[in-house]
Amino acid sequence: MNDLPSPEGDWYTLSNKQQSKYNVHLVLGIGSFIATLAFGFATDQFESFNDIPEEPAEIDCYK
Repeated sequence: MNDLPSPEGDWYTLSNKQQSKYNVHLVLGIGSFIATLAFGFATDQFESFNDIPEEPAEIDCYK
């Protein structure tokens, strides 16, 4: 049992430090997701399926 690590330091302080690091990662992830969406909408990358015609094409050789 002497080989097991023993707790050191204040749990509250260490937890707050770790959670602040996780919050920074969360904010950076959300920010990059919003930046990706903004770039996609600015360059019309999300308009790829708006070219569907309202009527089918008239192809004479298929009749």
